[in-house]
Amino acid sequence: MPATLKHKRFRRFWFGQLLSAIGDGVFPVALVALLLARGESHRLGVVRGAEAAGSLVFSCGRGSC
Repeated sequence: MPATLKHKRFRRFWFGQLLSAIGDGVFPVALVALLLARGESHRLGVVRGAEAAGSLVFSCGRGSC
């Protein structure tokens, strides 16, 4: 085990960040599956477009545009 993971507080922090990253990756897949299962595939573009627009607005606000 790496020395950094021997510290209980850091190990909790690292594990929390890992779970957050996994959740961020699973969410778009689950959203697509939900909309397709409900037969609302026409809303998929709207939802994904709104998500992309929000990312664009907040990234431009930080000066990275």
